[in-house]
Amino acid sequence: MALKDNIKDILDKHTAEREISVKPRKPAPWITPAVKAAKQKQRQAERQWRKLGTQVHRDIYIHHRQNTKSIIMDSKSDGIDTILRQMVDAFNSNNARGDSILLNATWIKADIDNMCDLIRAICKRLDSGTFLLLGSSSSRSYNTIQSYSQALHVPYLLFSETANQPGDGYRYDLSVSPSYVRPVADLVKFFNWEEMYYIFDADDGE
Repeated sequence: MALKDNIKDILDKHTAEREISVKPRKPAPWITPAVKAAKQKQRQAERQWRKLGTQVHRDIYIHHRQNTKSIIMDSKSDGIDTILRQMVDAFNSNNARGDSILLNATWIKADIDNMCDLIRAICKRLDSGTFLLLGSSSSRSYNTIQSYSQALHVPYLLFSETANQPGDGYRYDLSVSPSYVRPVADLVKFFNWEEMYYIFDADDGE
């Protein structure tokens, strides 16, 4: 009996065969033709590097990876910008009364991995009387954002997950995407896993 027949018999014994329907997933709105083209070039460069293994091809791959990340961030930023403008317009439209508070939103694009650029953008917003900052963060910029919002008592609403921990004293950085580190740690403890492999996929081109 062929190996595939043995495998099929085992599967038939433990799992009932049934038909399922899979709905096609809509691509993320930020996946534009430019993003697809950049990802394709990155994959081609990576295959060449893996095949030839030279430093030159590694540098080419890193260049394409960074370029892909930059294009994705710009695309996401444009998408978020559009959504936020629509939200502000809808809020002001629904609260257009004489005694209502209306929102006046302004936007600045800043490189969150460039501390000087980030701090300059934060200070510029605060000088104009901003009472709420809204944006993203990275592992490099999170502590800077957290420190400024705490010291100046200005809330910073994050799109990305927060690294805030209870009892650390910081209360002004808020996230719409809580950290997933603790749930993963709880799973490891619950199942008493002594060894695990954590596989993930990121949308930043890495």
